[in-house]
This record gives sequence, C-alpha cells and structure tokens, in this order.
Amino acid sequence: PEAQPRNMILANTVSVPTAIILRYIYKPIAVWKTALTVALTVGFQTILGITHPPATAMASLFATSTRDLAGEWGMFGIVLIANVVVISTNTIFNNMSLQRQYPTYWGHIPARLYKM
Repeated sequence: PEAQPRNMILANTVSVPTAIILRYIYKPIAVWKTALTVALTVGFQTILGITHPPATAMASLFATSTRDLAGEWGMFGIVLIANVVVISTNTIFNNMSLQRQYPTYWGHIPARLYKM
C-alpha cells in the first residue's frame, strides 16, 4: 500500500531533493524539466520500492516553484514534518479501533523471506 509510513517519508525524501537539484541545474521553469522530474522520481520510487503518488506530485510542485532555491530546503523540512504529523495522527486514530490497524507494515520485508 502506498500510504504506509515508510513510503510516505522515503518517497518525499527522494522526490523533493530530486526536484530541487534539477532546479539548481536549470533555473528557468520549463515543461520538459517538470516532466523529467516526474519521470525520475517515479523511476527512483519504483527502483526503491517506495511508491507514493503524492510525493511525485510534490516533486512536480517543487520543480515549477518560483521560490528562491534556499527557501526550497526549508519547505522540504516542512513537508517532512507534515508527513510525521499525518502518520502520527493516523496511527493514533486508526489503532483506537480493534478492527483496524495502521500501519500495515513499517518496513520492507524482502521477497526471499517469504519463501521460508
């Protein structure tokens, strides 16, 4: 599932810096740069097994931002703090019920462990 804590935190940690780094390389806003940012972040997330579509959208927003580059890193910190708040809130409220459990998993279980 995409909305697990591991996916939320790690996907944003990969996606947003990718967008900021591409902004350092080529400062003017361009359609191809946004498309390249989205393609790279989807590729990185897939390779790492941490797909989280909202993180890709966040990278797209950071790629098209007109904010100064120094301020982008501060906004990146706010995004990570917001993710921690959302995960904490979801964990508390979903685990109040005996019929629900969140998160389903915290980390990645390699496929080789399933074969045991």
